[in-house]
Amino acid sequence: MTKFAPIKNITSTKPTVTMLSHVWYAKDIKTAILAADIIVNEWGFTDYRLDIYGAIDKAPTYSTDCFEIIASKSLPRYVTMCGEANPTTVLEKTWVFLNSSISEGLPLALGEAALTGAPVVCTDVGASLRVLTDPDTGECYSSVVAPNDARNLARAQINFLALLDEWAPYAEDAEGLYVPTLTDKPSAEDVDLITKRMYAKVEQRKALGMKSREIVQKSFGGERYLREHEQMLWIGKSRYDLLNRKPTPGRLPPRLEVDSLPIPSNIFGSTTINTTLGRRQPMSSVQTSSLMTSSVQPSIFTTPGIRTLFESRETSSKTSTLVVPSAVHSTPIKRAMPPRVALLRKGGYETSRRSSTATKYLPGEDTFLHDVTTALQQV
Repeated sequence: MTKFAPIKNITSTKPTVTMLSHVWYAKDIKTAILAADIIVNEWGFTDYRLDIYGAIDKAPTYSTDCFEIIASKSLPRYVTMCGEANPTTVLEKTWVFLNSSISEGLPLALGEAALTGAPVVCTDVGASLRVLTDPDTGECYSSVVAPNDARNLARAQINFLALLDEWAPYAEDAEGLYVPTLTDKPSAEDVDLITKRMYAKVEQRKALGMKSREIVQKSFGGERYLREHEQMLWIGKSRYDLLNRKPTPGRLPPRLEVDSLPIPSNIFGSTTINTTLGRRQPMSSVQTSSLMTSSVQPSIFTTPGIRTLFESRETSSKTSTLVVPSAVHSTPIKRAMPPRVALLRKGGYETSRRSSTATKYLPGEDTFLHDVTTALQQV
């Protein structure tokens, strides 16, 4: 933070837009060059300069394409690919900082530029907008445009250089003063007025850039960094102490004797979860068996497959008597078995009255059914 102090005096004499981007496709240098073409050749702002600082050999083919665009658009006097340089030295020449990326993570270059008081124009990719937005109020004092849009990128640069359009309220203009507007095809007179306004609004533009510096300091300052890490350490210590307390004789272990446990909530603070919800005393095997038996409903036994598991393996009767606990019936319920149900017998074939087709049981199936029947009878 201290390395990037506010720039007191800008060393460049022309309205200079600066980029700190390696020359490759993710930074979309081509769109920045095409925006310069619109500013210089289409609109006629001949005082404009674009300096691109960054490695040229990162993507040689892409760099070659950029040089060809500069040459074909007659921009060598206005656009310069300068190679790598010291950021602090570069930012001393900056009137407006530009980032035209089509892909970003957390662009630290935007924060560095804002810390020097340079106004920022960037594309809305990655966390670019997050870096430049006040986390408390949502205010943003930078131009954020869509990626891969040369015309809007060009307009945002001119509006910031001359404090036009949305930035006009920060220009401290005298009451009744005519403020020009940048149209799609500005006249020579409008270009002259806007250019003069660029030179006249140096201090106001710097004051606007300092607002972005305050945002970056609030969001990424060392004070917040230390505070958040201190909170994380205290939360970790609290959880460690909670889970490693020695149990008191006659009391539940530490994990069960507390009614609630603190857990992290979002970024700051903590919330609690109730650990007593749904807690019940464990039941004995006798209570469990009684509960299972009392929960059985008579309707269950209307399913032939279930009924046959409870029937005697030696009987060939077509009826089955099952005793089911019921609040209504005090006597055993006798239900007739449908004729279509085949009685399971040990091995071999079984037939029903309605079908003469023999059914062959798989090896081991009868043993499995016997085990299930025995277990259900015990229940």
